[in-house]
Amino acid sequence: MADIWIQQDEDKTYRIRLRNDGCRMILSSKGYKTKKACVKAVEVIRKAALEDANFERRIVANDNCHFVLKTTDKKHKTKSCVYFSPGQ
Repeated sequence: MADIWIQQDEDKTYRIRLRNDGCRMILSSKGYKTKKACVKAVEVIRKAALEDANFERRIVANDNCHFVLKTTDKKHKTKSCVYFSPGQ
């Protein structure tokens, strides 16, 4: 099970963080000016995560992978941390 956290950065923006059971960050969002906007984005992102088509899978250096979760309104975008490819 993963937990959703809302954190305020040094620049006073709020970000969504998704962490797994071991508290390892799985993904993070762009910065939001207000906590209210960030909380609203959580709901939009939750709905988008139900559709596989909203996930863009990318291969980066050394055949490692990450994904981007896009919402239908294109306003809320989250990016995962890089993870090892299944063959490694």
